Amino acid sequence: MGKRKAAKKPGKKAKLRPLDKVFRCLFCQHAGVVHCKLDRQEMVSRIECSRCAQWFETKIDHLTEPIDVYSLWIDATELANRPQQSNTGSTSTQRTNTNMGDDDLPESPRNPRRRPSDRSDLVSTANKDLDPLDDPDEELPDGIFS
Repeated sequence: MGKRKAAKKPGKKAKLRPLDKVFRCLFCQHAGVVHCKLDRQEMVSRIECSRCAQWFETKIDHLTEPIDVYSLWIDATELANRPQQSNTGSTSTQRTNTNMGDDDLPESPRNPRRRPSDRSDLVSTANKDLDPLDDPDEELPDGIFS
């Protein structure tokens, strides 16, 4: 008879490192000079560089941590530095209405939506004589689904 296998010892749990509270400045690139202050009573946070005096303020909630404010600062900086799109010669695809239906969505240049009139390329001319139901312009005969 064989020996009963012993249960494996549970592995060591990885210790969670605390989240950073001091960061690298986006503008002067010095490490450890950006500090974040969370004012939980006023629900406002301010992140500031002690070297170049750049700062960013944002509203927070009770779950916000300093790393969240830093990432919001990065996003806001990237948005501010993004070149503005000119509307000359083309229509803008950005819309402010959030209640857009499928007909209101802008067409993608990679996958344009086909209109019913554009479906003529789907019907092969060789098969046109074989099956009249494949023609998109003709209506279906009555009683086909009964």
